[in-house]
Amino acid sequence: MVSSQPVASTSSLAEPLSSAQRRFWFLHRLAPGGHAHQLSAGVRLRGALDAAALTAALRDLLDRHEILRTAYPADTTGEPSARVLDAPAADLLTVAHRELPSEPDLAADTDADLVDPAAPAADGPLGTVLAEFGRQPIDITDGIPLRAQVVRVAPDDHVLQLVIARVAADETSWRVLFTDLAACYQARRRGARPGPTGGGARYADHARREATAEHRAEADRQVAWWRQVLTPLPPLLTPALASVGPDGSPPGGGADDVPGANDVPDADQPAPRARVALAPDVTRRLRAFAAAHETSLADVVLAAGAVLLHRSTGEADIALGLPVTDRPTPGFAGVAGNFGSLVVVRVRVDARGTAGELVDEIRVRAAAARARIAAPFDEVVRAARGSGPGSGRAIVADPSRARRPGATRGRRGPGALGGGLVDVTFSHHEPLLGGVAFAGLATEELRPPGGPATVPLDLAVQDDGDTVAVSATVDAAVFTAADAERFAGRLARLAEQFTDGALLGELDTMSAAERRQVLDDWSTGRVEPLVDRSLTELVADAARRAPQAVAVVALPAAPPPGQPSPPAVSLTYAELERRADAVAGWLRTAGVGPEATVGVSVPRSAALVVALLGVLRAGGAFVPLEPSWPARRTAEVAGDAAIATIIAGADVTVPELPGAPPVIRLDATGHPVADGPAGGPAPAAGGIADAGVDGENLAFVTYTSGSTGAPKGVMIRHQAICNRLRWQVDLLRLTGDDAVLARAPLGIDVSINEIFLPLVAGSRLVIAPPGAEGAPGPLLRIIREQSVTFCYVGTSLLEMLLDHPDAAAAGRTLRYVWCGGEVLGDELYRRFRERWNAWMFHGYGPAEATIGVCCRVFAPDRPAGRVSIGRPNPNTQVRVLDAEYNPVPVGAVGELYISGLPLARGYLGDPRRTADRFVPDPFAAAPGARMYATGDLARFRADGEIEFLGRADNQVKIRGFRVELAEIEQVLVRHPGVRQAAVALASGEDTPDELRAYWVRVPRGEGAPAGGPVGPQQLRSWLAQRLPAHMVPSVFVDVPGLPLAGSAGVDPIEPAPGLERRIAEVWSRVLGVDRVGARDDFFGLGGHSLALTRVQAQLEEHLGRPVRLRDLYAHTTVEDLAHVLGAASSAAVSAAHG
Repeated sequence: MVSSQPVASTSSLAEPLSSAQRRFWFLHRLAPGGHAHQLSAGVRLRGALDAAALTAALRDLLDRHEILRTAYPADTTGEPSARVLDAPAADLLTVAHRELPSEPDLAADTDADLVDPAAPAADGPLGTVLAEFGRQPIDITDGIPLRAQVVRVAPDDHVLQLVIARVAADETSWRVLFTDLAACYQARRRGARPGPTGGGARYADHARREATAEHRAEADRQVAWWRQVLTPLPPLLTPALASVGPDGSPPGGGADDVPGANDVPDADQPAPRARVALAPDVTRRLRAFAAAHETSLADVVLAAGAVLLHRSTGEADIALGLPVTDRPTPGFAGVAGNFGSLVVVRVRVDARGTAGELVDEIRVRAAAARARIAAPFDEVVRAARGSGPGSGRAIVADPSRARRPGATRGRRGPGALGGGLVDVTFSHHEPLLGGVAFAGLATEELRPPGGPATVPLDLAVQDDGDTVAVSATVDAAVFTAADAERFAGRLARLAEQFTDGALLGELDTMSAAERRQVLDDWSTGRVEPLVDRSLTELVADAARRAPQAVAVVALPAAPPPGQPSPPAVSLTYAELERRADAVAGWLRTAGVGPEATVGVSVPRSAALVVALLGVLRAGGAFVPLEPSWPARRTAEVAGDAAIATIIAGADVTVPELPGAPPVIRLDATGHPVADGPAGGPAPAAGGIADAGVDGENLAFVTYTSGSTGAPKGVMIRHQAICNRLRWQVDLLRLTGDDAVLARAPLGIDVSINEIFLPLVAGSRLVIAPPGAEGAPGPLLRIIREQSVTFCYVGTSLLEMLLDHPDAAAAGRTLRYVWCGGEVLGDELYRRFRERWNAWMFHGYGPAEATIGVCCRVFAPDRPAGRVSIGRPNPNTQVRVLDAEYNPVPVGAVGELYISGLPLARGYLGDPRRTADRFVPDPFAAAPGARMYATGDLARFRADGEIEFLGRADNQVKIRGFRVELAEIEQVLVRHPGVRQAAVALASGEDTPDELRAYWVRVPRGEGAPAGGPVGPQQLRSWLAQRLPAHMVPSVFVDVPGLPLAGSAGVDPIEPAPGLERRIAEVWSRVLGVDRVGARDDFFGLGGHSLALTRVQAQLEEHLGRPVRLRDLYAHTTVEDLAHVLGAASSAAVSAAHG
């Protein structure tokens, strides 16, 4: 039985709507069949209940509060309206009376599920009945906003449940309504009719008050205040908090669908809740703490919530939404209705500060926010996000946003309840009844379980006087029930530790078991015996096992048209050893030994392998000098590394280098071009035992991009690279039957792995010619023709390989594919699995930790939800820590720190940067141990695997190369015609990543260079002479200045003819803007939620078919919306034609 029924009668009077009513009217229209924006409350009535009197009292309640008799239809323009229905209360409200099904031990069942307001709906029959009733949607457009039922649990035990749409009430209204209901029940029980309410204020008076010029002026002043407080926009927290289940999938859907603040919670999905009651002594201490700081216990718990979010996301800038239901004047104290608003409390959490200091700041900021509720929240949202054309577009991405995991996922939309400003709220629940008593009955307040979520995460404190509890309510599409339990438990643990002088950075959110799990069990790879041989000895071992086996096959570059292709160069293991020994002999003659650095500038060829092995055989450490580098870069690296000797290819131009080191040149087969530097015969190598190499000696130095404008040399030890290679050989089970492809440029550290892995295993190394490293067609042909069984690829190259028509045929020979250097997306992994049947190894690791420290293995039959970077490799520790080096809990975001065997010795000749990144390891037993601060953000999943979340700084990866954007900017601003510069990585769904440089020219008369104007060609040439090719931006944009994100626009893309243009025209009319681009954001143009309803009405008129408001809300650019509406139209046509 339903408890309210539509009434076709019109009202005698159309009433105005308040800003809160307009907001919830829109949210109802967004999900008309849902119950997310309904309130449900109950009271347990024990004793002899007069059911008839209660029914009559409920109808009296409608007579007393006209807002309960009001419907909210849309008018002819799509705008909301309010109409008071003039039918009798008996016709408007039908109270449902039902019996609870009898079950054994019912009394025990029906207590447990309602004493705890966070209990799931399915726990106990009474909870199920109440949850089901609360989930029935209320149609506010055609009927009253109230429903009621009375459940008979036992002869003298009943539960009254009221459900009301939030367009008509807020939390504070419960006390008003229950107070009046108790008075009406008492009168009806005596056989009397309740007296009038006294003709006091009506809710409509509040709505009219909001429309006055005086109130509007005050609201405008408050909106200006809010704009200042919320500029720049606070970071959204859900992307960093969003759960990933044990199978890697988000709880609510596909692996690519991680909801955020702009998503509409599922209207039919119960919200998981968890509740933790604080011990009485903790409650007493917190009350005393609050009193000492002249604030409320709720503000103390709010401060603990801010610390929890800081520790869980790594963000210091924390913004929470506070629902506020204060009445504007005392005259409205007894009026039911939605007076609510959401205010934002924004605070900076400093780990070095104290709990007392944070509570004081929370008190001040919360009071200031609550004092400014005259500003409608929708207007605050529009002001904070900016209004007018172009306000939602940025010339240069804010580099600080890079540290926010998920900041690039999705858009900052208008949100559900949080409006896109906040996605976490903090609620203070007070007793609903407030001491209200029903005559002759014992009462108990109930909060029926199973309600939906209105934001991704709501933290709350419930203070019933004697008992204080904290709780977490989560959106099931974003978080799991286990997440809710973790949030509530951690909030309680933090609150328990709050004392005046407690340092925030020392507060612990974890239990002892969880700390042990993340710090020891999950962070540490298994211990394996150390390899006691040098890299050259490992290669020599393979040569002794099969000296005549083919070690290297170097494929020639494609010849010019009309010329025959030169033959491939092939070396056996015995030949490779002899030629490497010859090079080693020359190097020793030149004084090379342990710790000496030798530059290697040889194109990818058999000669490159000979050169690298020869340097190691001499006891030296090689320094890759990629032949494609500009001369300035080569000279800079050679000088920094203090290179003693250089080995160069026969045709490589060696620039003038500091100290004029001698040069040994090799032909493509690895033979010296001449008899050596002195013109005499090559001396004997003297045997590998004479090299005197120790495991701690340098094996190689690889240079990476540096934020200061200069590259930095990473020093890798023999023991680190030898243990990695030995582990990989065993993991992959490589044998002499395998063929490994080498294609990476020498400037990438993985090229070292590609070259030496097969040589240690005794496999065949297949070398792709220069120029083929990024060409999918030639690479696939090599894989097929050379029967390659193993290859390394970055994700961008893997995508191109899989898209190539030859992918399926070439992939048949592959047994293993190792993907790293860039993040492997879930969709790309699925495509890989559809096309190739190989094992996938997803590796992670910076150059400072010998190429890789984590690995996730996917068997051919293994599906994946969300791809992780796996677990630590052997003899490796990978920890997720906060800024104070504290381990962060499961699911919380922190920075990755690496320690153990793979760690580099540091940066060559740069003790300052070494000390900055290689910090003391507080968890190590050995004195002097260090750990490397990667700058990468990550978190532990519930299954113990590590999920990579992006960078904490301005570093990016492009085509497998690690690039500090600051280095490019530093070089660019050295140009005499450039005043300022900013470089950003532009990523597109259908286009390759590219670097874009935004620059401000030096004005004429202020030092502008002579010799003509400066433009992209000159700047590109300037950078190409100083940086490797992968660091030269593809696009140069001359801008008048470098504003903050969102403060300036670029020329919009014109909408395409047809549907895009039609949508743009509607937006232009509704928003009053002259020009709308295809990728302009509706809300960035000044749009708001109610304007969407007018867009909906006009589009439906244009298209001649229904348009879902939810689609308009979710797809906020012309381009995206046209794609969705066009697809819907095509589907409708297909369905019509069968």
